[in-house]
Amino acid sequence: MLRMDKMRQSLAGVRGFVPRKVVAIGLVVMLSVAGVCIFRTFAPRTGAASAVRIAQIVTDYPGASAETVAARVTDPVETAAERMGRVRRTASTSYPGRSVVTVELRDDVPAEAVPQAWNELQRRVGGTPLPPGCSAPVVNEDYGEVYDVVYALSGDGFSPADLKAYAKALRRDLRLCADVAKVDLLGDRQQIVALEISRAKIAALGLSPETVAAALAGRTVPTDAGSLRLGDKRIRLDLAPRATTLEDLVRARLPDGLALGDVCAARFDYADPPAVLVRRKGRPCVALALSAGTDGDVARMGHAVARRLRERLSAWPVGLCAEVLATPSGRLASGARHPQFVVSVWLPEGTAIERTDGCVAKIADFLAKQDGVTGVTSIVGAGLLRLSPSEFPEDPNPAYGLLLVDVDDAGRRAELMRQIAGVAPTLAPDADVVCRRLRRGREAEPEVRVRLFGPDLARLRALGEEACAILRAEGRLMRVQTDWRNRADVIEPVISEARAAKLGLDRAEIARAFRFATDGVTVGAFPLGDEMLPIVLRAKRNERDTLVGVRAAWLWRTDGGGAVPLAQLVDAERQTSEERRVRRRDGQLCLTVTGDPRDSESVAAAWSRVRPALAAFAARLPSGYRMSFSDDE
Repeated sequence: MLRMDKMRQSLAGVRGFVPRKVVAIGLVVMLSVAGVCIFRTFAPRTGAASAVRIAQIVTDYPGASAETVAARVTDPVETAAERMGRVRRTASTSYPGRSVVTVELRDDVPAEAVPQAWNELQRRVGGTPLPPGCSAPVVNEDYGEVYDVVYALSGDGFSPADLKAYAKALRRDLRLCADVAKVDLLGDRQQIVALEISRAKIAALGLSPETVAAALAGRTVPTDAGSLRLGDKRIRLDLAPRATTLEDLVRARLPDGLALGDVCAARFDYADPPAVLVRRKGRPCVALALSAGTDGDVARMGHAVARRLRERLSAWPVGLCAEVLATPSGRLASGARHPQFVVSVWLPEGTAIERTDGCVAKIADFLAKQDGVTGVTSIVGAGLLRLSPSEFPEDPNPAYGLLLVDVDDAGRRAELMRQIAGVAPTLAPDADVVCRRLRRGREAEPEVRVRLFGPDLARLRALGEEACAILRAEGRLMRVQTDWRNRADVIEPVISEARAAKLGLDRAEIARAFRFATDGVTVGAFPLGDEMLPIVLRAKRNERDTLVGVRAAWLWRTDGGGAVPLAQLVDAERQTSEERRVRRRDGQLCLTVTGDPRDSESVAAAWSRVRPALAAFAARLPSGYRMSFSDDE
């Protein structure tokens, strides 16, 4: 950790990389050649380009189910967006705790009016009445932006924090290059300060997150102490934070006089579970995605970036390297010089990201050993950054992983994809593994697809399963499924309302106690370099992530009444299932059923076989429900 702290301090600015006498000449040559080969193929893109007409609205509603989010958050946000006018279509997905609404503007909105439209959208959704505990909706107008090149920064012996610090410094540097409009990071792990305490000490001390937060108040975050006039001067009182190291932090005093370090173990750690994991050739990495924007010159940007990277490589520590991870599919002047294909891996909804990562790693290891494969990049927990107008990344999902496979010859792709299809049932028995080429332009998805619309969520789910059964019975389609995928397990503690009321406890306090016993509770922020790391109070590792540990957890009464075992408040634990994604289209619940033709059959031929059965099914749908065969709906 001392190594990490020193490195963070050395990376305070763009020129913070410490020069090394040993220069990685091979890496310089490699990157130079790669940069020239790639960027010489870019078609110059200058002048006014069409503005991006798609944006996302993200709203968090922590603790709510996907169905609750759909009804209380997604519906009013969509309604506000549609009332703006100039909207061609809205589509949404509601997850537990999060609403994601996609808004597409009409084609007749002039390019110069698009930024104003997004500003108006933010005003409208920002004023939408939402339930207590819900975050303000945020319009991400960069969602539809297409990246021009993605680099992977990796190195043996570097921690995730090391890689993130170097990547952030490199991002600051690359932003200064000609025509670079944007540099985004993917795979930069969130670092935290973990305060871990046993449940025995919690019970003995009656310690609450509020008590810890109060003890930390003002130690890590600047506090305004006012100013006073002395003669002709106005002088500010500086009550600077006193915690600049972990040692300072744990000296904070609790109400009983004990130091925080007497009852908690403090250390630097990472958010658990991680949000996204990215690896290049089996090594953890951070991806840097660059865009020239709508009016930049891609070729000129490419040369400037390659030149700046060559300069930086000569000063980087040995072992740290940058490789081209992906190039645009559809923006090259000639044929692709970086042949690639994509392997998508879907595990059942509710799968832990660690399990998904293990499955993806098995497939990556298999691919790395095949003739013609020159590199494999895995992204777990999120989709690929958008590299073409028809490629939209998957929303964050711990059950999803993606591999980007580099090959030395485009002719090898088909055979490699067939090999993966053959070994996938062995490598990942419960996963849905799909291989495809990166789409170019706006080519259609290679699948049979129909959409079902209706007012009732449970009924729509049942009708979707009927449609899937029809396609499966036909026998010649693969991977028949719905875009809602499977329902996932959920545990519902049954709380004794009488006992909770007698103790003066509300459900928010009980939920906070459960959170301490599982993910942890944020009680402050700690300054490290240019970041403020969350300070997370949580149970010890061997006491969390198990039902036994949760059942033995304690709750802290805020009225000073001491600690209460959660077991006294829970009558039972009911295990059931829930929807993990609820989709809507233009304000209506929408479930999409898909199936893939086998390699020897075209989509058109598959449609000709299955359409009569689907049409008959559509004809007998209940009142208020309908089926669409068109992507225009």
